[in-house]
Amino acid sequence: MNTAPRQSPSRWWKRGWLLALVLVVATLVAYRPAWNGEAVYDDNDHLTPPELSGLEGLAKIWSELGAVSQYYPITHSAFWLQQHLWGDAMLGYHLVNILLHAVAALLLGRLLQRLEVPGAWLAAAIFALHPVHAESVAWISELKNTLSGVFYFGAALLYLGFDETRRKKLHVAALVLFGIGLLAKAVIASLPAALLVVFWWKRGSISWKRDVVPLLPFFALGIIAGLFVAWMERKFIGAEGEAFAFSFVERCLIAGRAVWFYAGKLLWPADLVFIYPRWQVSAAVWWQHVFPVALLLFAAALWARHRRARGPLAALLFFAGTLFPVLGFLNVYPFVYSFVADHYQYLASAGLLTAAAVGIASLLNRAGCWGRPVGNALCAALLLVLATMTWRQSRMYGDVETLWRTTIERNPACFVAHSNLGNHLLDTGRVDEAIHHGLIALRLQPGFAEIHNNLGNALRQKGSDDEALGHYRKAVELRPTLAEAHFNIGAILLKQGRGDDAMASFQSAVELRPEFVRARNNLGTILLEKGQVEEAIRHFEAALQTRRDDPEVHNNLGNALLRQGRTDDAIIHYRHALKQGDDLVATHHNLGMLFFQKGRAGEAVSHFQRIAELQPGSATAHNNLGWILRVTGRLDPAITHLQKALELRPDYPEAHNNLGKALFEKGQVREAIPHYRTALNLQPDNLHAMANLAWALATSPDASVRSATEALELALRANQLSGGNNAAVLQSLAAAYAEAGRFSDAVSACEQALQVAGPDSPTTPVTDLRAQLRLYQNGLPYRGNPAKPPGQSAAP
Repeated sequence: MNTAPRQSPSRWWKRGWLLALVLVVATLVAYRPAWNGEAVYDDNDHLTPPELSGLEGLAKIWSELGAVSQYYPITHSAFWLQQHLWGDAMLGYHLVNILLHAVAALLLGRLLQRLEVPGAWLAAAIFALHPVHAESVAWISELKNTLSGVFYFGAALLYLGFDETRRKKLHVAALVLFGIGLLAKAVIASLPAALLVVFWWKRGSISWKRDVVPLLPFFALGIIAGLFVAWMERKFIGAEGEAFAFSFVERCLIAGRAVWFYAGKLLWPADLVFIYPRWQVSAAVWWQHVFPVALLLFAAALWARHRRARGPLAALLFFAGTLFPVLGFLNVYPFVYSFVADHYQYLASAGLLTAAAVGIASLLNRAGCWGRPVGNALCAALLLVLATMTWRQSRMYGDVETLWRTTIERNPACFVAHSNLGNHLLDTGRVDEAIHHGLIALRLQPGFAEIHNNLGNALRQKGSDDEALGHYRKAVELRPTLAEAHFNIGAILLKQGRGDDAMASFQSAVELRPEFVRARNNLGTILLEKGQVEEAIRHFEAALQTRRDDPEVHNNLGNALLRQGRTDDAIIHYRHALKQGDDLVATHHNLGMLFFQKGRAGEAVSHFQRIAELQPGSATAHNNLGWILRVTGRLDPAITHLQKALELRPDYPEAHNNLGKALFEKGQVREAIPHYRTALNLQPDNLHAMANLAWALATSPDASVRSATEALELALRANQLSGGNNAAVLQSLAAAYAEAGRFSDAVSACEQALQVAGPDSPTTPVTDLRAQLRLYQNGLPYRGNPAKPPGQSAAP
């Protein structure tokens, strides 16, 4: 075989760094459209979640199966580190992926150069810039491809050093690097077999002692890793069932067609798609047998001429052997959607791309222009075409919508694309479009549980709860282990007031996914409402073990602890909740009430003020702030907020009552009384407004305001409604009796108020009652100090 001139080592050192720099820059430029691409498809399943961001989370990545989407601890440790370096900024993740790809290409070039392969650096450049790799490089999740690729080529380079020198240190180093690479992605398990292919190509035969024995530890590690990943695919990811029920012959049909498919995409990288159509496999269709038969005949033809040229057969063996894990003989979950994917041939492509580079170098060498301006220009033109195609292909990964719409454009029958586009449209508020694509996905694949679940989400947001519930139940029927569908059923049942049924669904979701935070939170909330406080606390605490900074769970745990009287512990969790989400109105309200009860009025006011800031258009927020400001003696701002509440909602009885109270305490009795009356007109059984109005009519210093008859009528009715057990109402009744001249009844009512209030009443001070009692015992009515009302109104 004709070969191109080889570069000398000295020339490599002179030109190597320049070539490396040019290749890295070219790769970065070719992937420029993907630099700031957002997270797409399952990227968020791979990026480190908040609950794993600490050192404990890093330990779980290594020690706990199921803690992350796939057990590739090196890859997920890399994601963990990046999360600490640049958080959610996508630029960092993309640049790391691109640079790792460039490094893998450089290692490939150095490896081929060490093997004295003609056109080594052309092969490396084609590998770096070929658009079929855009899926591996521009898709953040495929860090596992680029990272394991670096370990793969690095281990191979070290092993070649060992093969030449037999230095044990290089053997150990290569084995260590290979082991680390397996923990990045087990697809590199084929490395020892690939090395044997290389040795056969170089020497024409394989020696058991020289070639095979040193690779036995590599084979052992690779086999263990491969079997483990195959088990994980079945156990944790769901790569089993009817979708994978293929006979051995059918799997051979898949493999044969896949090899030709991948080779075709390398040769002519047009119409690259994120998810390719999934072809129907049938041993009864004669032409499907053509693919594996043609592959075997082609391999036989290459074998027939291997004595003259082993390179082509070696390239084919490397290509097909490296592809073996994804050719259909092992179950891989994405086979549910398609039997092929561009990222599957990331490493395998090096075999055919190297063969292509050798062919180009040989042709140019025969023409006498290899290494000359014309030859360099032709190679540059090829690389420019590939880089341009990569530029265009990488744009597809810029955002979620572009990815799925492009996929649908090139593969209209892709049910996954329609379903996931529907999810994205739902997230962006385009509910009708989401339902449209969900229905298309359902028509294309009616037996897929996730589609029913996703369509249910869209219908639920549309307000069609019953229809959504039907789809959720169908999803559970199709896939009983789909925890998300169980959760969604529970959410609808809870909304419908069917708490017990909802609780059963949430329990199923938790049993299927113990780390399901939302399910545990909802289950705990129902248990809390049912009075099962200890059980509720157990679920809230378990949820926080998974996601320790979840504000809603901290708030609900605070509520549960408050039920047990553990106010200090409750405050700690409320503060945790606000630390993570300062916009939690319920938490601010709970903390405000707790601080008020503890006599920490300033802190209570600050929390109610925050609620009003968060909800400036909420009448309730202004009423509650007005109430706490009045209680703490800040009458002018209290009146301002209560007036704002009534401006927003004129028919708000509590705000009328509270404003009346504030005006009364400020001495504006005439202005207060109409608000009490309005509150009673809006809510005839408003106990507080009734008692307050009775008090004002009985105790006002202005005789023209007082009305003993109406005051007594109101107070008696309020006392009847309260069952005679409200100290403030009894206080008003006593004042009304005194105003009517019925002092013995006034004394009796005041003594009863003292008994009900007890010695430490926060709402009806005993000293006031005793002073009033002395007046009634002396036959005198109470002529009020507005700052001493009959008692505080109830908390909002």
